[in-house]
Amino acid sequence: MLRGNFKVGRVFGIPIEINVSWILILVLVTWTVADGYFGGENFQHLSELQRWLLGAAAAFLLFGSILLHELMHSVVAVKNGLPVRKITLFILGGVAQMSEEPRSPIVEFKMAIAGPVASFIMSAVFFGIFVLLQGLSGELMQMTVGAALFLYLGLINFMILVFNMVPGFPLDGGRVLRSIIWHYTGNVTKATYITSRIGKGFAIVLIVLGLFSLFTGNPVGGIWFVFIGFFLQQAADSGYYQVLMRKGLEGHFVHEVMQPGVVTIEADTPIGTAVHDYFMRFRFNSFPVLENGKLVGMLTTHDLKTVPREEWDVGTVRNIMETEPVAHALSPNENAYGALMKIAQDGMGRLPVVEDGTVIGIVSNRDIMKLLKFKMDIG
Repeated sequence: MLRGNFKVGRVFGIPIEINVSWILILVLVTWTVADGYFGGENFQHLSELQRWLLGAAAAFLLFGSILLHELMHSVVAVKNGLPVRKITLFILGGVAQMSEEPRSPIVEFKMAIAGPVASFIMSAVFFGIFVLLQGLSGELMQMTVGAALFLYLGLINFMILVFNMVPGFPLDGGRVLRSIIWHYTGNVTKATYITSRIGKGFAIVLIVLGLFSLFTGNPVGGIWFVFIGFFLQQAADSGYYQVLMRKGLEGHFVHEVMQPGVVTIEADTPIGTAVHDYFMRFRFNSFPVLENGKLVGMLTTHDLKTVPREEWDVGTVRNIMETEPVAHALSPNENAYGALMKIAQDGMGRLPVVEDGTVIGIVSNRDIMKLLKFKMDIG
């Protein structure tokens, strides 16, 4: 699990995680709805506690809507053979993290359009509930509290739909447009370049609007526009470079880039010995851990920091090693791009290569990037 994230459960077998930044936006949305939306003249009869409870309800229903939006992406991806590692809720909403990119434009289209369809349905449902509640109240000139809550949710889901359908990568609309261009040109790199430039242009517009708002009396909105703009600009660039890397690594495998003769540590090695005889000597930030000749984990510098120095001669490597990399160990015949994605997602910088249960090498992102650089150097 990434540092700063914590798991909250699984939906349809997909792990759901919350980033600590999500708590900030949850509080911000609660406050905005309580103080701004329900703080108007029409709701003066509400107590402060009632307004905050309504704000909290709106915030949780909003993030439930965002989660459903990402779940629709994920379910369609899984049904089309694309594994989804997890869904993470964070300060800007949510993101479904896939282990692979779509293999065809039709899969890309289905997966991209699923989220906006979910937002459209949720917006229609919330608007429908609003109309029903307002009609039942008989107060056509004054909005009831329940109707107001669902009107807000209908409007915000519609805004999410409109924002996401902007035809710039990596937004859903950009992915839809990329799938169409990809289909007609047969060139995913060209399609990504076009849509990522549109996405970058949209990001610049947001940044300019944000700066304008900052100097015209709306600092909070301005900061958000600038923040979202910078995020989208970075995502557009990284999305295009990711496609370039995938194309550059096509036809290359782990055995071409791995480092043989890997240094390993036995699981029963004292922590102090691991520090002085391995980390200080070889100066790697991680080592494969073996027991009876088989890979059982990885020991990292982060693991060492969790143990007080006075306990280094008491504990063993087995007590503090990470066991998750065993499941992520690479095969020598694995695609180099897939290996690069695993290394990035694992967060350790390098992963062991295993064949018939034996560690035969290790691969870092630096090893793979060296191959890319060499290919660029020779044109």
